[in-house]
Amino acid sequence: MNSERYNEIIENLISDLKDKIIKKAEEYSLESDRLETFNEASNISSESRMKCLWNFMLKHIVSFKRIVYTMDKDRNYIPDESFFKEKTEDIIIFMFLSQVLYYDEKEILQKSKLLDTVLPSDELLKDSDITNHNDNIKKWNINLSKYKDGVYDGSISVPNDINEFKGFKELFGFEIKEVNGYLSFYGCYSLTSVSNLPEYIGGHLSFRGCTSLTSIGKMPSVVKMGIITEDCPFFEGMDEEQVRKKYGIRKE
Repeated sequence: MNSERYNEIIENLISDLKDKIIKKAEEYSLESDRLETFNEASNISSESRMKCLWNFMLKHIVSFKRIVYTMDKDRNYIPDESFFKEKTEDIIIFMFLSQVLYYDEKEILQKSKLLDTVLPSDELLKDSDITNHNDNIKKWNINLSKYKDGVYDGSISVPNDINEFKGFKELFGFEIKEVNGYLSFYGCYSLTSVSNLPEYIGGHLSFRGCTSLTSIGKMPSVVKMGIITEDCPFFEGMDEEQVRKKYGIRKE
């Protein structure tokens, strides 16, 4: 293969990958939190986000392994081009995403190490004894660099071992009035009561699998995307429109 053909293949691959990464990001995550899928998967499985990425990628690696072994056994075998491109490009994309996760984890860890000595500049945080809430901040994967003036510019997955939710002030030492991503109570089977939810949620609000829920206090005024109440007897017989009407939740 000459250099011209080699460069053509590489340039086409880079172009395809760029388009594919952008498309997948739009399909599987919010603009305010491009790591939404890995955050929620980590919360559900209790595995690290990087391990979740590996699990997602593993099926593509298995498929690629089969291609390699088949081509090695039968030197006249050439797999279908579209199938080969799909499997190899998906693996490459996951490698790109591993880089994104790496830097996000690094920034979160650096921020966490600074908690004992440097507080965020926001006035609300300055008035809070935030260092007493380090464990909760870490457990909930809260990235303080995304917080400013009562607004959290990301998504929040509630740990599934929580029994009561009385608001973020009690958990973190500062109030979150707006969440620009989703707020998910996914698989919180022991959760019995919820109160003091943020005023605004830019993504979806999920109570999926909250089988022990018996009471809800203050609900958001706005949930921009969907309200999910699957496998939650508390909302039995109510669709999203009825939930919005009962609690006065607007879309805008």
